[in-house]
Amino acid sequence: MKRTISIMILVSLLTSLISCASGTDTKETGGQSSGESEVNTPEVVETVETDRSEIKDNLPDVSYNGYTFNIIGRDDNFVYKYELGANEVVGEFVNDAAYERNLAVEERFDIVIEENYSKTISDDIRQAVQSQDASYDLVFNASHWISALALENMFLDWYDIDNVDFSQPWWSANAVSELSVNNHSFFAVGDAAISNIGIAMCIFYNTTLAEHYQLDDIFEVVLDGKWTYDYLNSVIENVATDTNGDGVMDSADTYGFGNNIGSTLQPFVFSLGGRFTEKDENDIPCLSMNNENFVNIVDKVYTLHMENKGTYADVDWQKPRTMFANSQLIFGTGAVYHSATLYRDMDDVVGILPFPKADESMEKYYTCHDPNVSLMAIPNLAGDIKRTGIITEALAIESYKKLTPAFFETALKYKYSQTSESVQILEMIKDGTIFDFAILYGTTSESPAMKLSQCLQELLKKDSKDFASYYATYASAGEEYLTEVINKYLAQE
Repeated sequence: MKRTISIMILVSLLTSLISCASGTDTKETGGQSSGESEVNTPEVVETVETDRSEIKDNLPDVSYNGYTFNIIGRDDNFVYKYELGANEVVGEFVNDAAYERNLAVEERFDIVIEENYSKTISDDIRQAVQSQDASYDLVFNASHWISALALENMFLDWYDIDNVDFSQPWWSANAVSELSVNNHSFFAVGDAAISNIGIAMCIFYNTTLAEHYQLDDIFEVVLDGKWTYDYLNSVIENVATDTNGDGVMDSADTYGFGNNIGSTLQPFVFSLGGRFTEKDENDIPCLSMNNENFVNIVDKVYTLHMENKGTYADVDWQKPRTMFANSQLIFGTGAVYHSATLYRDMDDVVGILPFPKADESMEKYYTCHDPNVSLMAIPNLAGDIKRTGIITEALAIESYKKLTPAFFETALKYKYSQTSESVQILEMIKDGTIFDFAILYGTTSESPAMKLSQCLQELLKKDSKDFASYYATYASAGEEYLTEVINKYLAQE
């Protein structure tokens, strides 16, 4: 029998977060390993006052007489695992918040929530839909895997699901608007998918090392809206130290900025005011790269990574992260949750920053997700769809009340981010994290759109910034592929 545990009690228990890997992996059986070990720190976590528990909703008062609501998803790290829930209270506050979330929904609607963890989610869903075996009610999976299933008519349109209210704060408005086609969407993202928060890309800031090099207060710069590309490019220029004195600048030395020449370049497109795709008047995604602004973005990213002596850039995604953990970088890229895993044991004080703006006139700091971010979908199976909508909405609501405060406000902001300024800046990052249709269908190697959405890394790997020639080479295949994708969406209406 499950027992209700108050979230305000949980945050005073011993805390532990299971480590996880990052880096995009095109094999559905798992992600790359970053060598992160389990966190088991007997530290009391500061509680966060919130009035979310008092939020009311408009869901009907119904009972489903013990119905088993099956969710399928991943358990390869804590960010994904707790999207499904937890089976028991174990004294780990994120685990226990996930447990309490599910328990609240179970008790409200007289159901049992079953967590189904799988390494072959796509095959499982295909088999269930093709045989009309109602094995699963709700799916969580990486965006670059789940997107292919939508083209095979495996999911229901979220806009046809009653009782799901995307205007509410427990849903991502940007995901709803950006992942739709002709006002139809097979995917949703909200607080129930906590990777929407945890996998948002950011810049980590070693404030201890910054003080050694007598940098300005970067937090103040960010909060004043002055954290720009030019500022970053200039402030790191003179931070390049031959730490081991061997006369060679390499991964054993100290730099102002470090980054992987890979998917961590993509956030610069959005932070500098660009997009891979935009919607036309009919809510159809169209390529939006063939313009002067995108050429300038490529030039800026190239200059920062390939010409600035204060930058260490490498195709090996592990090296810059190892260097940051070893206090060899003032600034390094990563996902928000790395504050709780990769950098948890650092003696230096580490803060979190957004990616820089193109200039001070931009209203927000923008970023994107690692492609492993979870999307939610409902299998195209016969059954009580109204029931699915009600339970899914309830899961999103209870995640907003319980899981998000435990994961985001408590676990990351207070225990691992270490600075009060990071608390404010994390809100900026969350508010400016956006989706793009080209990334959704341009991550796997089989996709012609990959060459467009990964143009920055492909160019830098060739030590080139000739975007015009690159675009001319791949635009036709990319446009043809996106047209094919859109037509498959439209054929399902």
